Amino acid sequence: MNSNISTIRFSPDGFCLYDPTTEPASYDIAPGPEFIEHMQEALLENLPTATPPEALCCEIETTRLVLLPPDTKKSLIEEMYRLTFVTTEDEEHIITQPVTLSTGQEVILCFGFSKSLYNFMLRNYENVTFSHPMASLLEKGADMAQGNCLVVRCDARYLEMALFRNKELHFCNSYHTSQAENRTYYVMNTWQQLELDQISDYLLVLGSNNEALQVRASTHRFIKHVFS
Repeated sequence: MNSNISTIRFSPDGFCLYDPTTEPASYDIAPGPEFIEHMQEALLENLPTATPPEALCCEIETTRLVLLPPDTKKSLIEEMYRLTFVTTEDEEHIITQPVTLSTGQEVILCFGFSKSLYNFMLRNYENVTFSHPMASLLEKGADMAQGNCLVVRCDARYLEMALFRNKELHFCNSYHTSQAENRTYYVMNTWQQLELDQISDYLLVLGSNNEALQVRASTHRFIKHVFS
Protein backbone atom coordinates (compact mmCIF):
# COMPACT_ATOMS: atom_id res chain seq x y z
CA MET A 1 0.00 0.00 0.00
CA ASN A 2 1.31 3.43 -0.97
CA SER A 3 0.11 6.03 1.51
CA ASN A 4 0.65 8.76 -1.11
CA ILE A 5 -2.59 7.79 -2.86
CA SER A 6 -4.90 10.79 -2.62
CA THR A 7 -7.54 10.20 -5.29
CA ILE A 8 -9.56 7.25 -6.51
CA ARG A 9 -11.63 7.57 -9.65
CA PHE A 10 -14.61 5.27 -9.95
CA SER A 11 -15.94 4.35 -13.39
CA PRO A 12 -18.63 1.94 -14.62
CA ASP A 13 -15.97 -0.70 -15.28
CA GLY A 14 -13.61 -0.37 -12.31
CA PHE A 15 -11.47 2.22 -10.59
CA CYS A 16 -8.13 4.01 -10.84
CA LEU A 17 -5.78 4.96 -7.99
CA TYR A 18 -3.86 8.22 -8.29
CA ASP A 19 -0.54 8.75 -6.54
CA PRO A 20 1.20 12.06 -7.41
CA THR A 21 4.59 10.33 -7.26
CA THR A 22 3.81 7.51 -9.75
CA GLU A 23 1.68 6.62 -12.75
CA PRO A 24 -2.04 5.97 -12.13
CA ALA A 25 -2.96 2.33 -11.48
CA SER A 26 -6.16 1.10 -13.15
CA TYR A 27 -8.20 -1.90 -12.07
CA ASP A 28 -10.86 -3.23 -14.43
CA ILE A 29 -13.72 -5.22 -12.93
CA ALA A 30 -15.76 -7.58 -15.10
CA PRO A 31 -19.46 -6.69 -15.34
CA GLY A 32 -22.01 -9.01 -13.79
CA PRO A 33 -24.15 -9.61 -10.72
CA GLU A 34 -21.07 -9.71 -8.46
CA PHE A 35 -19.55 -6.47 -9.78
CA ILE A 36 -19.96 -4.54 -6.50
CA GLU A 37 -18.54 -7.39 -4.43
CA HIS A 38 -15.51 -7.71 -6.72
CA MET A 39 -15.00 -3.94 -6.60
CA GLN A 40 -14.93 -4.01 -2.81
CA GLU A 41 -12.48 -6.92 -2.76
CA ALA A 42 -10.14 -5.14 -5.19
CA LEU A 43 -10.32 -1.94 -3.16
CA LEU A 44 -9.40 -3.69 0.08
CA GLU A 45 -6.53 -5.49 -1.66
CA ASN A 46 -5.04 -2.39 -3.27
CA LEU A 47 -6.04 0.24 -0.71
CA PRO A 48 -5.79 -1.59 2.65
CA THR A 49 -7.64 -0.11 5.59
CA ALA A 50 -4.73 -0.83 7.94
CA THR A 51 -2.69 2.05 6.50
CA PRO A 52 -5.22 4.35 4.84
CA PRO A 53 -4.36 7.71 3.28
CA GLU A 54 -4.91 10.77 5.46
CA ALA A 55 -7.56 12.02 3.05
CA LEU A 56 -9.14 10.38 0.05
CA CYS A 57 -11.03 12.12 -2.75
CA CYS A 58 -13.40 9.83 -4.65
CA GLU A 59 -14.11 11.08 -8.17
CA ILE A 60 -17.27 9.53 -9.56
CA GLU A 61 -17.14 9.15 -13.33
CA THR A 62 -20.81 9.04 -14.27
CA THR A 63 -23.00 10.51 -16.96
CA ARG A 64 -25.92 10.61 -14.51
CA LEU A 65 -25.40 14.27 -13.73
CA VAL A 66 -27.80 17.18 -13.15
CA LEU A 67 -26.78 20.86 -13.10
CA LEU A 68 -28.84 22.95 -10.67
CA PRO A 69 -28.92 26.60 -9.59
CA PRO A 70 -27.43 27.35 -6.15
CA ASP A 71 -30.75 28.33 -4.60
CA THR A 72 -32.39 24.96 -5.28
CA LYS A 73 -34.10 23.80 -2.10
CA LYS A 74 -32.45 20.78 -0.53
CA SER A 75 -35.79 19.01 -0.36
CA LEU A 76 -36.15 19.28 -4.16
CA ILE A 77 -32.65 18.21 -5.23
CA GLU A 78 -33.13 14.47 -4.85
CA GLU A 79 -36.61 14.65 -6.32
CA MET A 80 -35.32 16.45 -9.41
CA TYR A 81 -32.53 13.91 -9.83
CA ARG A 82 -34.87 10.93 -9.58
CA LEU A 83 -37.25 12.55 -12.06
CA THR A 84 -34.36 12.83 -14.51
CA PHE A 85 -32.94 9.33 -14.00
CA VAL A 86 -34.84 6.17 -13.17
CA THR A 87 -33.38 4.97 -9.86
CA THR A 88 -34.30 3.93 -6.34
CA GLU A 89 -33.00 4.88 -2.91
CA ASP A 90 -31.60 1.36 -2.49
CA GLU A 91 -29.55 1.61 -5.71
CA GLU A 92 -28.03 5.09 -5.66
CA HIS A 93 -26.87 7.58 -3.10
CA ILE A 94 -27.43 11.12 -4.38
CA ILE A 95 -24.41 13.42 -3.95
CA THR A 96 -24.57 17.21 -4.22
CA GLN A 97 -21.41 19.21 -4.92
CA PRO A 98 -21.52 23.02 -4.78
CA VAL A 99 -19.11 24.60 -7.27
CA THR A 100 -18.01 28.25 -7.31
CA LEU A 101 -16.40 29.39 -10.55
CA SER A 102 -13.67 32.02 -10.77
CA THR A 103 -16.27 34.44 -12.12
CA GLY A 104 -18.23 34.11 -8.87
CA GLN A 105 -21.03 32.10 -10.47
CA GLU A 106 -22.32 29.32 -8.21
CA VAL A 107 -23.89 26.04 -9.34
CA ILE A 108 -24.72 22.66 -7.84
CA LEU A 109 -23.65 19.37 -9.43
CA CYS A 110 -25.99 16.54 -8.46
CA PHE A 111 -24.97 12.97 -9.32
CA GLY A 112 -25.56 9.41 -8.21
CA PHE A 113 -23.19 6.76 -6.91
CA SER A 114 -23.76 3.14 -5.98
CA LYS A 115 -25.20 3.17 -2.47
CA SER A 116 -23.31 -0.02 -1.60
CA LEU A 117 -19.96 1.46 -2.67
CA TYR A 118 -20.72 4.80 -1.02
CA ASN A 119 -21.38 3.13 2.35
CA PHE A 120 -18.39 0.83 1.84
CA MET A 121 -16.01 3.76 1.40
CA LEU A 122 -17.33 5.61 4.45
CA ARG A 123 -17.21 2.46 6.54
CA ASN A 124 -13.64 1.48 5.66
CA TYR A 125 -11.78 4.78 5.13
CA GLU A 126 -11.53 8.09 6.95
CA ASN A 127 -11.75 11.64 5.60
CA VAL A 128 -13.44 10.56 2.37
CA THR A 129 -14.93 13.15 0.05
CA PHE A 130 -16.88 12.66 -3.16
CA SER A 131 -16.76 14.79 -6.30
CA HIS A 132 -17.58 14.71 -10.00
CA PRO A 133 -14.82 15.27 -12.61
CA MET A 134 -17.05 17.88 -14.24
CA ALA A 135 -16.26 20.29 -11.39
CA SER A 136 -12.65 20.77 -12.51
CA LEU A 137 -13.74 21.23 -16.13
CA LEU A 138 -16.13 24.00 -15.09
CA GLU A 139 -13.40 25.73 -13.11
CA LYS A 140 -10.92 25.60 -16.02
CA GLY A 141 -13.56 26.52 -18.59
CA ALA A 142 -14.64 29.62 -16.70
CA ASP A 143 -11.04 30.85 -16.74
CA MET A 144 -10.28 30.09 -20.40
CA ALA A 145 -13.58 30.52 -22.28
CA GLN A 146 -14.20 33.55 -24.47
CA GLY A 147 -17.44 34.73 -26.05
CA ASN A 148 -19.81 31.84 -26.73
CA CYS A 149 -17.54 28.90 -26.05
CA LEU A 150 -18.09 25.14 -25.87
CA VAL A 151 -15.37 23.61 -23.66
CA VAL A 152 -14.50 19.95 -24.23
CA ARG A 153 -12.33 17.50 -22.32
CA CYS A 154 -11.90 13.85 -23.24
CA ASP A 155 -9.83 10.74 -22.67
CA ALA A 156 -9.91 7.16 -23.95
CA ARG A 157 -13.41 6.50 -22.59
CA TYR A 158 -14.94 9.74 -21.35
CA LEU A 159 -16.14 13.00 -22.92
CA GLU A 160 -17.21 16.12 -21.01
CA MET A 161 -18.63 19.36 -22.38
CA ALA A 162 -19.69 22.72 -20.93
CA LEU A 163 -21.07 25.82 -22.61
CA PHE A 164 -20.08 29.29 -21.45
CA ARG A 165 -21.66 32.46 -22.80
CA ASN A 166 -19.45 35.40 -21.86
CA LYS A 167 -17.95 33.24 -19.08
CA GLU A 168 -21.35 32.36 -17.61
CA LEU A 169 -22.08 28.63 -17.45
CA HIS A 170 -25.24 27.61 -19.32
CA PHE A 171 -24.90 23.86 -19.91
CA CYS A 172 -22.80 20.80 -19.14
CA ASN A 173 -22.99 17.12 -20.03
CA SER A 174 -20.83 14.01 -20.18
CA TYR A 175 -20.68 10.80 -22.21
CA HIS A 176 -19.00 7.42 -22.07
CA THR A 177 -17.41 6.66 -25.42
CA SER A 178 -14.19 5.11 -26.69
CA GLN A 179 -14.79 5.65 -30.42
CA ALA A 180 -13.26 8.60 -32.25
CA GLU A 181 -16.25 9.02 -34.57
CA ASN A 182 -18.59 9.07 -31.57
CA ARG A 183 -16.62 11.86 -29.90
CA THR A 184 -16.86 13.97 -33.05
CA TYR A 185 -20.58 13.23 -33.37
CA TYR A 186 -21.33 14.18 -29.75
CA VAL A 187 -19.42 17.46 -30.03
CA MET A 188 -20.96 18.49 -33.34
CA ASN A 189 -24.46 17.39 -32.31
CA THR A 190 -24.18 19.39 -29.08
CA TRP A 191 -22.85 22.37 -31.02
CA GLN A 192 -25.90 22.23 -33.28
CA GLN A 193 -28.43 21.73 -30.47
CA LEU A 194 -27.02 24.72 -28.58
CA GLU A 195 -27.34 26.79 -31.78
CA LEU A 196 -23.71 27.85 -31.80
CA ASP A 197 -22.29 29.61 -34.85
CA GLN A 198 -19.57 27.82 -36.84
CA ILE A 199 -17.91 31.12 -37.81
CA SER A 200 -18.13 33.39 -34.78
CA ASP A 201 -18.28 31.05 -31.76
CA TYR A 202 -15.48 29.06 -30.13
CA LEU A 203 -14.59 25.45 -29.37
CA LEU A 204 -12.00 24.96 -26.62
CA VAL A 205 -10.57 21.42 -26.45
CA LEU A 206 -8.52 20.86 -23.31
CA GLY A 207 -5.60 18.46 -23.09
CA SER A 208 -2.85 17.10 -25.32
CA ASN A 209 -3.73 13.40 -25.39
CA ASN A 210 -4.54 11.57 -28.62
CA GLU A 211 -8.28 11.90 -28.04
CA ALA A 212 -8.08 15.69 -27.70
CA LEU A 213 -5.91 15.95 -30.82
CA GLN A 214 -8.45 13.86 -32.75
CA VAL A 215 -11.36 16.06 -31.65
CA ARG A 216 -9.50 19.23 -32.65
CA ALA A 217 -8.62 17.84 -36.08
CA SER A 218 -12.08 16.45 -36.86
CA THR A 219 -14.06 19.49 -35.69
CA HIS A 220 -11.79 22.10 -37.26
CA ARG A 221 -13.26 21.13 -40.64
CA PHE A 222 -16.62 22.53 -39.50
CA ILE A 223 -15.78 25.15 -36.84
CA LYS A 224 -13.54 28.11 -37.56
CA HIS A 225 -12.31 28.86 -34.02
CA VAL A 226 -10.95 25.67 -32.45
CA PHE A 227 -8.27 26.22 -29.84
CA SER A 228 -6.60 24.64 -26.80
